Amino acid sequence: MRFMELPEGERAYLHKLATESAEKIGGVNFFLSMVEEIRAEKPTILLNQRCKFNHSHGSVSWNKQIFRDTYSELTEAVRRESRDGDIFAKVQPKDYKRVMNAIRVLKPIRIEFSGKEDSFSVDLIDTSTPKKSRISTLFKMIFIYDLGFLKKSLSYKVDGESKE
Repeated sequence: MRFMELPEGERAYLHKLATESAEKIGGVNFFLSMVEEIRAEKPTILLNQRCKFNHSHGSVSWNKQIFRDTYSELTEAVRRESRDGDIFAKVQPKDYKRVMNAIRVLKPIRIEFSGKEDSFSVDLIDTSTPKKSRISTLFKMIFIYDLGFLKKSLSYKVDGESKE
C-alpha cells in the first residue's frame, strides 16, 4: 500500500491516528523508535508467552497469548484485506472455518502501548461495522505495513494545518 496513492480523506485520517498515538507515547521519535524495536524482534513480539514486551521508552502488553498458526492466519487475513478489501474474500469454503476461528480467537485481543507520559490501546480486530470484521488500521501501521508508510503518515501535512 502506498500512502500518497490513498484518497485525501484517508491520508488525513491516518495522519491524525498516527500523530495522536505518537503524542501519547511521548512524541514522534519515541513512537518511531518503539516501532523499530518491535519490528527488530524475531519472531514477532506477539508470539511472546508472557504477553509483554519492554522497549527503551515503555512497554507493550496484550491480554491473550497468540500462537504461531493464529498469527499466520492473521498475516494472511491482512494480505487478503489489502488485496481484496475483505478478510474473507476469496477464502475457499473448506478454509472458511479455519479463518473464522482465527478471527474469533483474535477479536478480544487488545494491545496496550505504554510510554513515559501516557498510554493507548488498540483492538486487534475492528468490529465497528456489523457483519464486516477488519484488522485495526493502527495495528497494521505498527506491526505490518512498511515503516516508510508510518513515517509518511506522521509527516503528512493536512490542508489547513500548520506544522511547527
